[in-house]
Amino acid sequence: MCSEKNVWKVGSNWGNNGESILHLFLNYGCVFFGGASDNAKKGDWRKVKKGDLLIITEGETSIAIGECLSSFSSYEESKIHFCSNDRKYINENDVVICKANLFLLPEKNRFLAKYGNDTQEHFCRHANAAPVIESWMELKNENSKNSFKLDCKTEYLSKLFSGEVRYHVPIYQRPYSWGNGELRSLIENLSDAFKKQEPVFMGTIQFSAPVLLDPDGKKRSYDIIDGQQRLTTFLILQCVLDVLTGNDFNKKFKTILYTHVNRGSAQEDLDEFFSDLKSVKDVERLGEKTHNKYSQNAKELYRLIEEFFSNKDEYDSIPKDTLNKLSNFITKNIQFIVIETHANLSKTLKIFDTINTTGLDLGTSDLFKIRFYDYRTHICGDDDDIFNRISEIYQSIDNRKRDHPEKPSFSMDDLLSTYQRVLIAKNGLDSEAYRMGHQIFFERLFGTTLQTNPYKEFNKYKFSLNKNLLTLDDLRKLNACYTISCNLIEENETYKILNHFIWKTRYGKFVHDYAIIALFFERIIPQQLQNFTETLFKILIPPSLFWAKQVNMVIKDLYDILLRISSPSGADIFFVLNEYTKKYRDLFEKACDQEIAGYNTWKRLVCLLCEYLQNPEISSAQLFNQGTDIEHIQCFTDQEDPEKIKNEWKEELNRLGNLVLLESNLNRSINNKHNKKEECYRQSVYKTVQALADCVSSWNKEAAENRRRELTDKMAAYIFSTGTGH
Repeated sequence: MCSEKNVWKVGSNWGNNGESILHLFLNYGCVFFGGASDNAKKGDWRKVKKGDLLIITEGETSIAIGECLSSFSSYEESKIHFCSNDRKYINENDVVICKANLFLLPEKNRFLAKYGNDTQEHFCRHANAAPVIESWMELKNENSKNSFKLDCKTEYLSKLFSGEVRYHVPIYQRPYSWGNGELRSLIENLSDAFKKQEPVFMGTIQFSAPVLLDPDGKKRSYDIIDGQQRLTTFLILQCVLDVLTGNDFNKKFKTILYTHVNRGSAQEDLDEFFSDLKSVKDVERLGEKTHNKYSQNAKELYRLIEEFFSNKDEYDSIPKDTLNKLSNFITKNIQFIVIETHANLSKTLKIFDTINTTGLDLGTSDLFKIRFYDYRTHICGDDDDIFNRISEIYQSIDNRKRDHPEKPSFSMDDLLSTYQRVLIAKNGLDSEAYRMGHQIFFERLFGTTLQTNPYKEFNKYKFSLNKNLLTLDDLRKLNACYTISCNLIEENETYKILNHFIWKTRYGKFVHDYAIIALFFERIIPQQLQNFTETLFKILIPPSLFWAKQVNMVIKDLYDILLRISSPSGADIFFVLNEYTKKYRDLFEKACDQEIAGYNTWKRLVCLLCEYLQNPEISSAQLFNQGTDIEHIQCFTDQEDPEKIKNEWKEELNRLGNLVLLESNLNRSINNKHNKKEECYRQSVYKTVQALADCVSSWNKEAAENRRRELTDKMAAYIFSTGTGH
């Protein structure tokens, strides 16, 4: 293992004056150096590969150790984004940069001989790699232990915005988005508190554990877990107040906040805001930057300051003294409860979801995206851009809904529910996982793979040995399969009806996506989606009619079908489905002799199916989207002599032969009056009702028995005909 890694030494002193850039290494998770073309002086940096180790030095002292997360490249190729104020270090043409996972060495270890504490150039290969690799593994294991700690304290804005702290808005956060309503509420509260000279409590903010940025640990950076909107707004407000008071706003503001959101475009907007803000006239023009939320909010805050703090007796001017006092008041009287979360990302976000006060809960799909990012970066070694790539899938799903609201669509939660089934099938997970909702399933799966909260029943699958358990390719392929299915629903009325029918059975939640899964595993082609869905529907009809609830035996069969769908070497999938349908034939024949009027799922499924078989050209909207009732042809509560009817008809009164689908408005107009039935039946759009119009006036028990047998035979012919993929 040791021979596979090289160890490289990188100096953290920049330029002729030896300025330390260690804080940039640690803050941005990278190392870089200039003069890369001078191979004699710098060593062959082109040989550095992902997984190699780094020793970071300051002069003769080894300060930090880390692991390369990429090879060296130019700044543009690295996709690392510095804020504009820090970019001066990497603007030289001869700078190369490498992503890295870095830890400060404990002070007692900084002079150990194994790190080679002798004078070195800015970049070179370290001669004795083995002991460094051993130390790195120990340090990495120590830092990856499943430790958990919360540190809570009250902090004023002056401390939060000191020059010793930097904040990162992580890649998984939403963009800065506060609007005029939130800004007005903030300034109103500040105005009231300023008049009374009272402290203002701004709620709880949550940070990650700090990353130390200097050898003494005084400078730190944090990921903002909760509080981005408030901290960013106060930063903008402080900059605006500095400009209004004639102060050149502090250099620290330009480096205090860095956002990784939207592939660097959010940081470009923030840099643009700082660059444009130099005078009061600049503030007035900021609103013209319609694409830039930071600039827009600066202009709105300026307007609100004028509204709430101007001197109404002096031509609406704001005394500079008032502005200075306001700025001073804000830094010394705005306070937060700060929670530092010493835990891994998944647990940190779970804590956020428990304690956040914004009212914005993280949904299942939000948590999945962040945990997937955590899994792919920390377990699989992907770079941070994996978050943007999975976000593209989310965006494509949202775009479909937004751009074509009238078309069939699906949600990310739909896709994740199906992905659960795909993972079960791929990895042979047991039927307990099959019965879980996808929220619980992924919570337990990530808890096990990330070792944040291992689920004992999942430990036996040794997920940690499978570095490609969850992949972006799988999600992209599922997205494509869902899109194909949605497009077919739009184009093909029969396919649309069959999908509705799947949900009308008792087992729709288990199998509604099986056609998509079969397409994913390439057991069918898109042209077979309709036939597959119809064949699957036929399996579900007999058990849905025979039993009044979901039955374990059937669920077990559906679980087995899922596993067989995923098997590329298995029998023809249509043959498999037909075998399960045959298994339930006896159930169907018995079910059609039962009284079903008292069971909504039974009677609605069977009457809808009979109408569909009678009228295959019927539209989905007519069949499922308008109000319908299940009508007794012979009234259950006959007006003349209900007891006589019940005694004569007995079970047949509530069996299939005496029931029919009917529009709700027509059923209400009949109101149990038998003499109104013929007229109303002729008005119905349903052919099963129209067929009864001529005989309803003489309807009797024998006619109902004959109709029941006819409908049973018709359904049996449909269900037990052998479906194929053609």
